[in-house]
Amino acid sequence: MKRFVGSWILVVGSLLGCDNGSFRDCAIACTAASGCPDGLSCNTEGLCRITGAAGSCQDVLDDARRDDGGTCEETCAAQDFAIAQDGARGLALDATDVYWTTEQGGTVMRLAKAGGTPEPIATAQLLPLSVAVDATHIYWTAYDGGTVMRRTKAPGTAEAVATAQQSPNGLALDDTHIYWANQAGSTVLRRTKSLGTIETVASSQSGASRVVLDATHVYWTAVTAGTVMRRTKVAGTPETLASTQAGARGIVVDSSHVYWSAEDDDTVMRRSKTTGTTPEPIATLQDGARTLAIDGDQLFWTNRDGGMVMRSPTTPGTPTPLATGELTPDGIAIDATHLYWTERDGDTVKRISRCACGF
Repeated sequence: MKRFVGSWILVVGSLLGCDNGSFRDCAIACTAASGCPDGLSCNTEGLCRITGAAGSCQDVLDDARRDDGGTCEETCAAQDFAIAQDGARGLALDATDVYWTTEQGGTVMRLAKAGGTPEPIATAQLLPLSVAVDATHIYWTAYDGGTVMRRTKAPGTAEAVATAQQSPNGLALDDTHIYWANQAGSTVLRRTKSLGTIETVASSQSGASRVVLDATHVYWTAVTAGTVMRRTKVAGTPETLASTQAGARGIVVDSSHVYWSAEDDDTVMRRSKTTGTTPEPIATLQDGARTLAIDGDQLFWTNRDGGMVMRSPTTPGTPTPLATGELTPDGIAIDATHLYWTERDGDTVKRISRCACGF
């Protein structure tokens, strides 16, 4: 079988309109140089069409990237993606680039997934923590600076989304708004991307930490209060999803559940979005469980104190370590080909191949 390397983009669902349970139609973007799996050719649309593929379309992509020995172009081991990043912390991805903050370095950085030299997006930021991106801008919080900032992805000057904030930490975006949590101020706030009036989503949220969104709700953790909360985006009263969650920190959602880390309890938890349901543990004995990422039916997180990067089903089960001996792993993010994380004390951004590790 021909060996396939380089960047491939998997196209599913809406393009071919076919999903037959365990067999589905997939397409992989191609060029004359990259070619296609055996028996297929790169058509005039720039696609390799694969009909009736067994398993998921991600499996098809992985198969297309394997060589004739059945192994991927990378090994199943953590790889340095960017080094000498002073206190690497927050992390975000788009289709082509990786973005992160450096806590001690006071910078917001960018590097193409294909590699190269890291590029500073902003410097002289006072303890930048979270970072998020949309189609046109990069956004970040500066915890000690009391600011929420943004800059165009194209070269430009950083501008303030909000100033005089009390230790802004977590950050999330939807199509119209920027949301953030003020940890010392115990508030969750939002502002339109057109920079209209700043609105209070919730107050009296002791140690408001991380924020995440779905189509209808805002969700957040409050690390001091030990609570997991939500409120409708439109208006309303905050609802407690879980309490007595010591050090509630990272949070992600899917269509049915909310997932979070209780850092001081060393647990990763979940609860159905259905009102009145009870939280349950995904994993226990996770030393300093910190930041979470989700992809389909897989959950990923960093164990900051234990120096581990973990993977688990989104249902309760046995977690699998993907990396050990890490120096204070913190931020984490995933795309179709790699899992990325930051090492705060290792001053490094790392990644591991999904294809090589089989997840």
